[in-house]
This record gives sequence, C-alpha cells and structure tokens, in this order.
Amino acid sequence: MLGRGSPSKALRGGVPTRLLCQGNALPRRMTVEARVGMWKRHEVRVDGTPFQVRRLKGDWYAVDGPLPTLSGRVRYSAWKDVLRIERAEGLLEVHFGWWSAAFAWKGRTYRIRHSVWGRQRVYDGDRLVAEGRATFGGFRFDVLMEDLASVSRELAFGLALRAQIQTAMAVAVGAA
Repeated sequence: MLGRGSPSKALRGGVPTRLLCQGNALPRRMTVEARVGMWKRHEVRVDGTPFQVRRLKGDWYAVDGPLPTLSGRVRYSAWKDVLRIERAEGLLEVHFGWWSAAFAWKGRTYRIRHSVWGRQRVYDGDRLVAEGRATFGGFRFDVLMEDLASVSRELAFGLALRAQIQTAMAVAVGAA
C-alpha cells in the first residue's frame, strides 16, 4: 500500500514519482500548453503565463519567452516528418518514426515514445524527463524535468503543429 509521500506515489497524469526522480533530479511541476489556432492566434502557456507565437517566412514560427531568454524558432515539415527548433543554445531536430523519435539536446540524446491515444513520453536513456499529450487544440506537457525546460515552449508548439497535421490527415482519410 502506498502512503503519503511514498516515492512510488503517482503524480497527476499517472507517472510514478519513482520513475521521474531517478538520478537525484526532482520533477519540475511545470505545465506547458501549446495551442495552434486556426481562427485565433497561436500561443504557448507556461504555468498559465501566455507567450505569443508569431508566423515567420518559410513556414517558421517564433515562440516568445520571458525577458532573460530569447525567442526560439520552430518549423515542422509534414513531408519529412521532421521538427526543427533553433535557439541561441543550439539546434534541435526531431526525426519521427512510427512509434518513436529521437533528438539530441545539450550533449544528451532523448527518445520520444508515442502511444496510440496521443500520449507522448520523452526519455533520457531509461529516465523519464517529460510526459504530455495531444489536446483538441494542440499539445500539453503535464510533467517536465529541468533538462528540457529551456526548450519546452518550442518543443510543445512543434508537437502541437504535428498533432494538428496528423488530425487533419486522419479526417481527410476518413472522409474519403
């Protein structure tokens, strides 16, 4: 039986704390939600604070951040199924496959595992560093470790763009 404060007690979203806390790193209870608007403007919310997303030339988007950090650029190519993020700290490229994807950021390699119902988990080796899900209007990270906090807004918006395109393709196939 799990008691209060037990290391195996599940956090909101069903992720056991034990899985998140390996390696002496505590989970950052940060919620990042990205919305891709068709009639409304695009935006990313970090713990309820909105950040503007602007459309740039060449299918790029600029995701604003808090003042000490600069904005990052995001581009998703549906033909290649590649998400590209450019920040002052470096370049991040996610190449998606059927059930997983991989990317390198700040000298570490991360894997994204997809589920059928839109839930996605990001791992650094065997350590879970983020978990989120596709929503009706975009993508939401429910749990996020400090490792990916600097690129969280851009990653959430890129995953929201991908979810929007996948939904549009599923509707088009279903209508045919």
